Amino acid sequence: MILNFNDDEKKLLKMAEITFDPSKDYSDDEILELADVLFDMEMEYEERPTTDKKAMKLANDFSDLVDRLQNMLPEE
Repeated sequence: MILNFNDDEKKLLKMAEITFDPSKDYSDDEILELADVLFDMEMEYEERPTTDKKAMKLANDFSDLVDRLQNMLPEE
């Protein structure tokens, strides 16, 4: 599957040190792998104090991106 990300999503991928190729046809397993890495990033920011508003926003943004990737996959 060819994946398209907006600029904000691309920044999240970069923060997670994920190299994204917009012309690549990603397999379901590769999409799951991306989602797993992004989920780890979500958890990293989620564990910070709730007073850290930037961390909470990043955790939320990573969560949204993980959800988006998972929704692209066929249901088993």
